[in-house]
Amino acid sequence: MAEQLLIGEVTALTGIASGRIRHYEKLGLLRAEHLSNGYRVFGIAQVLDLLRIDLLRSLGISIKDIRRLLESQQSSLGDVLAQHRAMLVRQRDRLDRLIAAIDAATDSGLAIRCADADGNDNERILRRLATSHRDSIGVIGRLSTPLSPPAAAMYAALFDEWQLPVPALFGQMVLPEAASTLLEEIAEMPGRTVLFDRLRRLASEVVGLGENYDAATQLVRTWIDEQMADPLPDDVVAVLKRVRPLLEHDPVIVQGFRTWAASIAPAAAHFLDEMARETARRGVQAVSVIVLPP
Repeated sequence: MAEQLLIGEVTALTGIASGRIRHYEKLGLLRAEHLSNGYRVFGIAQVLDLLRIDLLRSLGISIKDIRRLLESQQSSLGDVLAQHRAMLVRQRDRLDRLIAAIDAATDSGLAIRCADADGNDNERILRRLATSHRDSIGVIGRLSTPLSPPAAAMYAALFDEWQLPVPALFGQMVLPEAASTLLEEIAEMPGRTVLFDRLRRLASEVVGLGENYDAATQLVRTWIDEQMADPLPDDVVAVLKRVRPLLEHDPVIVQGFRTWAASIAPAAAHFLDEMARETARRGVQAVSVIVLPP
C-alpha cells in the first residue's frame, strides 16, 4: 500500500464516500495533505483515524464527543460509550412508549385504518392518543411531573373503571406539579379507597345531570352536607390541606375542570360553579369538589 492515498483510493479501500470524508475534514476531525495540484492525500495513520471516526459515527456518537476523544488524551472511550449507551436506552424507552401509545390508540396496533367518510375513526384515534400519551392519565389530563409507574398504573385502572367521557383537549391539559405531588401521595394513603369511592359516585351523578340545573344545585348542597357530616380519612385530608394553596387558583384546576364538565353536560358545569359559590358562602375549604373539614 502506498504511503499516501488519494481520496478516491481511500474511498475504494474503506467504503466511505468521498463526500463524507470531506465532511469530516471540514469539521476538523480529519486532516488531509493538499498537494500543489489541489488533490487531497491521506497517510495510513489518517486512514485509520477515518475508520475510527466513521465507526463511532455509525454508533450515533456525536461529533462533539468524537472531537473530544481525538483532541484529549484524558478522554476515555469507555466513558463516552457508557454515556452514549445510557442515551440510547432512554431513546429506546421513548420509542417503546410511542409504539405503545399508537397500539393503544388503534384497534390492532398494526396499522391505522382509513377514516370513515364522516371522520369518526380519526376522532376516535385522536381521542385515545390524547388520553394515553405524553404522560396523560386520561380523565385528569397531563401531568407536568410524571407519576411513578405503580401510581400511574393504579390511576389508569381506576379511571378506566369509571368510564367517564374525556374530551381530547382536556386529556392534554397540563396539570401543575402540585397535582402530581397530590396524586402520588394519595396513592399511598390507606384512606384513598374512601375518597375514590365517593368521587366515583359523584361523577356518576354529575354525568347524569343533563340540563337539570335545579338538580345540580341540590346535588351540591347534598354533597357538601355529606362530606361535612362524614369527613374523609385524616391521612387524605392532611395531604389535601397541604397542597390546597398551590391548587386553588391554578387555571387548569379552576377552568380546566369546568371546561371538562361543560363538555359532559350543561348542568355539570353549573354544578362546579355552584360548588364554588356554596363553599364560599358556608366558609368551608375545598379542593375543587372535595370539601375539607375545619
